[in-house]
Amino acid sequence: MSIDTLSRKIRSFDTIVLFGNNFGMFGTPERVRKVLKDWADKTTPGTRILAESTNPYCGGAPVLDRNYYHRNRQRDIMPGQSRLRFRYGGFTSPSFDWLFVSRNEMQTILRGTGWHQGRILGARSSDPYVAVLEKD
Repeated sequence: MSIDTLSRKIRSFDTIVLFGNNFGMFGTPERVRKVLKDWADKTTPGTRILAESTNPYCGGAPVLDRNYYHRNRQRDIMPGQSRLRFRYGGFTSPSFDWLFVSRNEMQTILRGTGWHQGRILGARSSDPYVAVLEKD
């Protein structure tokens, strides 16, 4: 379901799963903070989020290379912020924002949202990882 639909129904969940790099679906750090603050206000104590992302600096994030994240820094946006669209056959989707973040960047983004990183699942910092986000 969409983020907006999920936000309206969020009270009924005790665990929210954002696998498949879906921490990035928020698109920008500002949108992440806005949505997660809303979720923190609406969810019950003990609710957690399993959020997957990929470190944009280690070659695992699709479409990102050093030139891409250096251009992003020059534009004053996060290095792992990307603009994507899908093409399949004759169909092309509208462009949308996606965000790839390192473990440390995620931790920084979470400040003030009502969530913090608990455990990190993923052996190497270069691998995709899952952060267990817990309510403050």
